[in-house]
Amino acid sequence: MLAAHPGSFFCYVPKTPTLFGTLLGARAATEQAVNERLDRYVEATTRRSQAQAVSTTPETQVQKFVYPGGGVTVQPGIVPLTQELVRVTPYVQQSKDTILVFFGALSNLHDLLARSRSGSGVVAPEGAGTGTLTTACLLDLYKSFENGRELLMLSELQVR
Repeated sequence: MLAAHPGSFFCYVPKTPTLFGTLLGARAATEQAVNERLDRYVEATTRRSQAQAVSTTPETQVQKFVYPGGGVTVQPGIVPLTQELVRVTPYVQQSKDTILVFFGALSNLHDLLARSRSGSGVVAPEGAGTGTLTTACLLDLYKSFENGRELLMLSELQVR
């Protein structure tokens, strides 16, 4: 059995320069600067995993996602469910302009999926696993609630 260890993520969104900073020559972080910051985190995470003798599999390799103006690295972890069954978390849903990182499980996932909007553009592939279904459902919920109503969206979730 693989050794249990928690997953983690690191999000880097550089501060945009103010008008005064722009006049003094400050620039918004480039994609290269974001990549460098994320690479440093990946290196540190890899060293920490090696020091703790955490077994790495393709499912638990550090993943890096870079977007205009920021980026995220995700170190999946292994959570034992039974003696033989484990869950790899966090779940990640990624598209060209959105990334969602979710730790946990939704006890009302099937109810939420039954109520999900058709034509929302968020589709889970046929036969998708729990992680894909969960993140697709969360992204659909987020898009269905308009700006400023995130607390209402969170009230719909039954996290266990």
